[in-house]
Amino acid sequence: MNDRLLKNINDLFRPYDLFSNTGLERNRDKMKTVIPDITESEIVELENYLKEFYEYCSEYGNKLSVKYKLPFLPHSDEAEKDIKEYISLCQEKYPEIDSEHIQELFSTICWLSNR
Repeated sequence: MNDRLLKNINDLFRPYDLFSNTGLERNRDKMKTVIPDITESEIVELENYLKEFYEYCSEYGNKLSVKYKLPFLPHSDEAEKDIKEYISLCQEKYPEIDSEHIQELFSTICWLSNR
């Protein structure tokens, strides 16, 4: 993926929107707004990248959801350590994605799984 897209990636999506078709369409519209000259092939490339990010990092969000069984990210010392470790693992594979986006993804998974 080219640098033009990667440097803007955190502005191009909301992690919560990765969970639905409506949200994916919102992300697509946001891509067109943030980068007006984006091509259709670049949009597809970004969507594939975000899908891979979602699938990879969701594994860690699911671990948190199962372990803590809460509809939010817990704030205990152990949980904070787990969250930090999982964010680090996700950023190893997706270094362009801000930790806040990863944490929001984890939080959404906990909410959807344990509400």
